[in-house]
Amino acid sequence: MIAILQLLTFVLFLKTFIKEGIMEIYDYEESLMAKTAWYYYSENMTQQSISEVLGISRMRVIKLLEKAKQSGIIQFRIRSNIDKRMQLEQNLIEKNSI
Repeated sequence: MIAILQLLTFVLFLKTFIKEGIMEIYDYEESLMAKTAWYYYSENMTQQSISEVLGISRMRVIKLLEKAKQSGIIQFRIRSNIDKRMQLEQNLIEKNSI
């Protein structure tokens, strides 16, 4: 009976350890995406510079930026007056066969 309780305690410990480990990996990945996005869009750093600062490959930087877009960490907003101007421009192009 004691052996079963010890085994169950150990299993629960492992389950918690694995869950926390996965969360740490997720937190690290999310943090890396946010840092990469910040350096790229706010600091105007090149992908190569970011890779050197973070100690990762340039390809990893590219993938992190893409993943950050897909996950919503990076969001773009276009001002509405630009949108109206672009629509007008497109209408004029179509109307005048430019």
